[in-house]
Order: sequence, then C-alpha cells, then structure tokens
Amino acid sequence: MVSQLEFKGPFKFEGDSSIFNEISKPINGVYLWCIKIDDNSYRVYYVGEAIDVKNRLSNHLTNQITGMYTGHCLESLKKNIRILMHRANDGMIPRFSEVNREQYNKELADNLYLFYSELPVVNNKNDDKWLRCRYETGIVMHIENQGQNIVNVGHLRYWKGDKKKVKIVTSSVNIESLSNEAITI
Repeated sequence: MVSQLEFKGPFKFEGDSSIFNEISKPINGVYLWCIKIDDNSYRVYYVGEAIDVKNRLSNHLTNQITGMYTGHCLESLKKNIRILMHRANDGMIPRFSEVNREQYNKELADNLYLFYSELPVVNNKNDDKWLRCRYETGIVMHIENQGQNIVNVGHLRYWKGDKKKVKIVTSSVNIESLSNEAITI
C-alpha cells in the first residue's frame, strides 16, 4: 500500500491534451472520469481500474462513442444530479428521444476530464487486481460518503487485510471530495 496517491491530469480523450499522448507505457492503476464544474474544479463521474490504463481508456472511448454505455445529463452532473439520458445499447430514453444519440455520446466523451494514478505492481496477477480494485472501491466509497453521486462499480469483496489511510494528491486542480483528502483503502 502507498501512503499517498497522486492523480495526474486533467486529460481529455482526444485533442492536444489527450491522455493517449500522455501515457507511453502500460500503467497499472486507477483512473477517474470527471466533469468540470468550474475553472479549476472537477466532480468524479466514474472510477475505474486497469492493468493497462491507456488500453482500458481506449476501450472506454470506443464504447462511449458507439453507445455501449449508459450516459447522464452533463449539466445536471455539474450540480451533483444524475439524470439518465441514454441506456447502454438501447439508446436515448423516451423523454430525450429528440436528442441525436450519436451526437450525445460524442458530446459526453468530449466533456469528460481524465485523471490517472499509477499503483505499484507486485508481479502476481491476482494480487495486482486485488490492489487495484481495493483502491477503486475505497475511492468510490469515500466519494459516496461525501454525498456525491457517482457511477459505482467498486466491489466490497476486495476489502481484505488491514485498512490504511491514503492521502489523495491532485497537483494544481481540485477534484471534489478527493483532493488532499485522506481516504480509507
């Protein structure tokens, strides 16, 4: 376990500040999808983990743009409200049927800000997965306990061993409910 978890970012899926330009090697770690809520503050929308963050985010981008993911209203997310607009593989929900599905999915991907943090590799596939998932779950639980709405995929089954406090560092930006917080992992 590390005593400090430093998130790098913000990055975008595409453009000059693309995360794909930033990461040059496989990174074992956790990542955040965030919504920008003001000039220097972000709200977490989704937390994930991967043995290769760059590859996983590339898969996410493809799945988001092609409508394989559920999506929520961007303006509402900025206010910590989740309003479902798009169901995975199903399309726009009826009350948003006038919204172009392809345009919506591209716009959501374009408005996500990405952060990632590398985790130590212990060279045992199962232990590496356990550690990534434990960090993912700890981050999600901390955000939820702060009253933030988040897409939750963390699993409590990864909580084994002694719990540790980990300080979250986010350089010069503020990630709501995470920046400079000590969270339980």
